Amino acid sequence: DMEIDFKEKNEWNFSGLKAGDKKEIWIVDEAGMVGNSAMRSLMQAAEAKKAKIVFVGDKNQLLPIAVGNSFAHLVKNCQIATVTIDEIQRQKQKDLLQSVKESVLGSVAKSLEILDMNKDVQQIANRKERMKEMVKEYMNLSQAERKKTIILTADNQDRNVLNTTIRKELKKTGHLAPGHVAKIEDS
Repeated sequence: DMEIDFKEKNEWNFSGLKAGDKKEIWIVDEAGMVGNSAMRSLMQAAEAKKAKIVFVGDKNQLLPIAVGNSFAHLVKNCQIATVTIDEIQRQKQKDLLQSVKESVLGSVAKSLEILDMNKDVQQIANRKERMKEMVKEYMNLSQAERKKTIILTADNQDRNVLNTTIRKELKKTGHLAPGHVAKIEDS
């Protein structure tokens, strides 16, 4: 018997790994977050199992959570085959679509310029007023429109405020039943 301290583990032994009976494809989402050590281990394991790896991610979006940006390095140096998805699906309005394209290409100033010209885009500088207006807009939607609507926000604090406030409003209007409260006491 051997004890392994996984908190301190930084190397893996793949000598016992063998290829399976069936072909394997491993999908790694948000591959840009994989550091060098984990990437090396992943590649060694895939080689031992004769598995193919599909990395999904944007090398510029999320940084690795450990040392090294191996995914960006692999892409930059053409060490892995890459496919770029550049057809934007979410935006249907031409000006909003163009704004998103400009931001993806790195031209944030041009993207914001396009948004400034769009009469449907509102900018409310005061956070409290902005939150209030977002809740009001959401509550003014029909139930069918609400099912097709998502609210995007940049941080968890705003997400929590919006979720809590919208839930309160939905309870007030009878569109959301109150939850059950359970009280747990120490014995």
